[in-house]
Amino acid sequence: MPMEKVSKKEIVPVKIVATGRYLPQKIATNEDFIKEFGLEMSPEIQEKLSFIGSREHRVAGLKEQPSDLLTKAGIKILEKAGIKANEITQILVATTLPDLIEPATAAIVQKKIGADDNRWCRTVDLTASCSGWLIGLDFASRIITTSEKSEKVLVLAAALTSRIPFRSVRHRAIFGDGAGGVLLEKSPSLEESCIYGSEFLSLGEYSDAIYLPAPWSTIPPITPESLRGYFYMSEGYRSEKRFLFRLIEKHLPILLERLWKKTGFTPKDIDFAIMHQPSKALFEASVKYSGIPRDKFAYNFDRYGNTVAAELPITLDEYIEMGQVKRGDLVLLVTYGAGITAGAVLLRY
Repeated sequence: MPMEKVSKKEIVPVKIVATGRYLPQKIATNEDFIKEFGLEMSPEIQEKLSFIGSREHRVAGLKEQPSDLLTKAGIKILEKAGIKANEITQILVATTLPDLIEPATAAIVQKKIGADDNRWCRTVDLTASCSGWLIGLDFASRIITTSEKSEKVLVLAAALTSRIPFRSVRHRAIFGDGAGGVLLEKSPSLEESCIYGSEFLSLGEYSDAIYLPAPWSTIPPITPESLRGYFYMSEGYRSEKRFLFRLIEKHLPILLERLWKKTGFTPKDIDFAIMHQPSKALFEASVKYSGIPRDKFAYNFDRYGNTVAAELPITLDEYIEMGQVKRGDLVLLVTYGAGITAGAVLLRY
């Protein structure tokens, strides 16, 4: 490993001890959604859904809460790590949707996972849409390296998108349900596991481009009348078509270039990469601008849809299980979403 590429002072000595995921058994297709909306397949609808690129979506049970999905993923992580729930010192959760507005879903997970015996376990929710879990990973690494005690931090994410009030079948066909996460501890050596660096950006001027309102929300004026009070994602922000593609083209190379400069690595050094998959077309555009060969990227959007913040940990766990990600691999994690926010983390798994 080329340790000389980055100053050891800048490396975060944390280790992903174990990963885990939970995907509901029920599978819904785009055809199911068309029927749900009382529509019939037409050439126009077919074209829009084909452009999105998803075919199957996991759907949680009617009685399943986000905390249930998170708990099932968390229990798998604890089993793999071989530790008890009350050994967890921090639980960080990124979820769309939460169980309740208050308290934090992380506190509910603490109880359901069996960690409530440890009253000194900190429980925190992170609200950052698709970027939430990656931000949580970065926060957790800072907690571990600055704490005076031995930390065991669960960083979890869930998507219960089937409960979102959609008005558009096109929007519904983007998303799926699921949960995933990791257990982080301090790494015994930098040569074994570590985080080399992270970069995040936020483009708040686009905060009204993708959103899910609450009953008390003031609806942004750009929202079409038919979508007021529902999930909204602009096809053309303020009359600018394909603006998300433009933002990716403009900002993703800069974000990654900052990461390469910080860490001393290059796209050629990457063993495996997980890029956010909001749609097939946006994913392919992101891969193009990353400078990393396509065959090094994971892809499961066609089977799961966009599981928001849970997408990265679900995919990481799946590809570790498949043997595509191995101990010692240099792994790049990249995501972006509503806000508009984006982030990238480079780590040695």
